[in-house]
Amino acid sequence: MRMIRIPFLFLLFFLTAFFSCNSGKRETALQTWEDSLASKEKELLAREKTLEIREAEILKKEQSLDSLRSDSMQTINPKLAGTWSVKMTCTETTCTGSAVGDTKNEQ
Repeated sequence: MRMIRIPFLFLLFFLTAFFSCNSGKRETALQTWEDSLASKEKELLAREKTLEIREAEILKKEQSLDSLRSDSMQTINPKLAGTWSVKMTCTETTCTGSAVGDTKNEQ
């Protein structure tokens, strides 16, 4: 019975030593992989912040250019308000009810 225990213990010790030698390489590889993931995550967060800033700037510009959100009479000279006579020439085929080159006079 004692003879069986000694080879079994020796085998167990050998396997433990063998796998522990390899674990250092695995740990360093895992650590470098985790570091690269962390740096990629930081880059993505930085890109997300810049996109949020750009989106806020675009919304701000859109709001300032949108004539429906503000009263246009405040920005235009009040002397210009009134009835105007306009001559329009269709330059695209998307004009409704007109062909390219047609002219219309409206007030």
